[in-house]
Amino acid sequence: MHTVGGVVTPAQPLMMVVPDDNPLKAEAFVENKDTGFVRAGQEAEI
Repeated sequence: MHTVGGVVTPAQPLMMVVPDDNPLKAEAFVENKDTGFVRAGQEAEI
């Protein structure tokens, strides 16, 4: 969208929150019983 008052189609993205080429970093709390199953740098679904 490049104009004020422009119309957006249902499939047109309005914004990108996180660039595709930058990794997403998150801080998470893990219970003691689960610490053996996670490691730094491991991929996760958020």
